[in-house]
Amino acid sequence: MIPLILRVGVCLVAHALMIQHISAQNLVPNPSFELVIDDPEFRPTGVNRSVDWFILLFTTEFFHRSYAAVASVPANHRGFQEPYMGDGYAGMIVYPLDAREFLAVQLTAPLEPGEVYTLSFQVCLSERSKFRTDDFGAMLLHNRPEQDSLSRYYYSVKNLEGRVLSDTSGWMEIRGQYLAEGGEEYLLIGNLYDQARTTFEETGVENALPWAYYYVDQVVLERCGETGSSITQLPPKDTVICDSGSAMLEGLPDADGYYWVGEGIEPVLQTRRPGRYTLNHYYGCDILQQSFTVETDGCFCDITFPSPSRLPAELRALPSRNVESYKLELFNAAGQKVWSGDQESLSQTKLSLAAGIYFWRARLDCFRELDQQPFQRTTSGRILFVD
Repeated sequence: MIPLILRVGVCLVAHALMIQHISAQNLVPNPSFELVIDDPEFRPTGVNRSVDWFILLFTTEFFHRSYAAVASVPANHRGFQEPYMGDGYAGMIVYPLDAREFLAVQLTAPLEPGEVYTLSFQVCLSERSKFRTDDFGAMLLHNRPEQDSLSRYYYSVKNLEGRVLSDTSGWMEIRGQYLAEGGEEYLLIGNLYDQARTTFEETGVENALPWAYYYVDQVVLERCGETGSSITQLPPKDTVICDSGSAMLEGLPDADGYYWVGEGIEPVLQTRRPGRYTLNHYYGCDILQQSFTVETDGCFCDITFPSPSRLPAELRALPSRNVESYKLELFNAAGQKVWSGDQESLSQTKLSLAAGIYFWRARLDCFRELDQQPFQRTTSGRILFVD
C-alpha cells in the first residue's frame, strides 16, 4: 500500500473555506494534486505517479513542494511556476503528437443523466517550451480511457479556438459546460486532435525543449448553477447531400459554447455521414438543443443521352461513375414503347426511328460511395432524333 501524506500550507480562513466548499461539490478527487506519494521513486523524467490520477502512455508528471528538486515546486526540471492553489500540480506535453501526454482520473460518482455540469481547470505554459497551442481540453467517458482508443475520442470541453495558451507566469482557465448522458465516470485531459488538426506556433525561446509543455492545476467538475438548468428544443433542420458530398451544419452564432453529441465542440460540423445530429448550445447553465437530419441522394447515380442524335445511329449513354448497370425504355410522343433493353443490347443496336422527340426511362443499379452498398434509382428524360 502506498503511504500518503496530505500537505496543506497555511491559508487564510476564507481561503480554507473556499477549498472546503469546492471539495464538497467537486467530483474530481485530489483536484489540485495535494495528496502525494510519500517518498516516491524519482526518475530523470520526474515523478509519473500520483494519488487517484493515472496516465496513458509516456510520462505525465506530478510536482509537489515536498518532492526532490527534479519534481519540486515552484522550481523543477520543466521550469518555474507557483501552484494555482496549494502545493502541487501536474505537467504534460500537449504537442507534438508523437510525444503528447494525458491526465486521467475516475470521478467520485458517475454523472447524472440530463444534468448540466461545469468543468474547469487551470493551465500554464512552461517557459522552456518551444511551442504553444490553443488545442487543449477534456473528455468525459463512460469507460476507462486507453491509449489505443485516442483516435475515437473527442472533446467534451475545449479551450476556445484561437485563444492561444501562452501565459508562462500566470494561470489560464479552460472552462465549459457539459450535458451528461448519464453514467460517465472518467475524465481525460489533453490534446485530442490529430497532427493535421492541431494548431500551434513557436514561442521563440532559445534552447527550448521541443514541445508545448503545460502545467495543470485545480481541476473542478460540479453541477452547473445553484438552481439547475433548462433545456429548450429548437425546431429541427433537414439537409440532403450527395453520397460523396458533405453537409455543413451550423449552430447559432452567439452561444457561450457548443457540443455536438458524440462529435465534438465546434460551432460548425462538416459531415459526410447520413443520420441525425444533435447540437447543444450552451448559454451559461441553460441549453438550446437542436437536431439536424442528414440524408443522402443518388447524386452520382445518373445517366444522360446526347441530344439531338442523328438517325440511324447507336444511342450513346453517359452513365455517372456509380452506375454499375442499367435498363432502358424508349417511348414516342404518344407514349408507346418503341424500344427496351440493357446497356449491352443498346451498344449493339442501331435505332431506326422517325425523327422527332422521344422520351426515355432508365432503371439504374448503383452503389453508394460511402458504404459501397447497392441501391436502385429510376430516372427519365427526353431526346431529340434528327435525320
